[in-house]
Amino acid sequence: MAPRFSVVVSTKLQYNAISLFVEEICSNIIEHGFRKSAAKRTLFSPNEQYALVFAFVQGGTITLRIYDNCVLFDPEEKLRSIEERESDPARGLGLKLVFSMADEASYTSMLNMNHMLIRVPMHGSGAAPSATKKALALIDERFLP
Repeated sequence: MAPRFSVVVSTKLQYNAISLFVEEICSNIIEHGFRKSAAKRTLFSPNEQYALVFAFVQGGTITLRIYDNCVLFDPEEKLRSIEERESDPARGLGLKLVFSMADEASYTSMLNMNHMLIRVPMHGSGAAPSATKKALALIDERFLP
């Protein structure tokens, strides 16, 4: 089944941010979550591993919900661990960008599944440009002397 992603995005900046969020979270699922030995039986899919991406607009906010039934992985905990133990500033950069650019980003584990919720205000609220400034500041702080 080919992936489908259709949501009206009002600026190229928002499109790029949403693409980054989906790519970063899904690439982590594929790289770290899809493992034959880690296959879990869940209420919704007893024999397969999968990731589901839902995108919708409600009340001036673009919401992404990403679910998977792979290895349980808490990105917030991973970021805390990286900040405490890693000296490489590039480690975890994708997750850092997701959490710094999104208006809201949160993780929960339920029914033996990972659930990532990401919210981005629609263009016009002023949040998208500030998200870019946050991301650029994070990159400047981590990589520029």
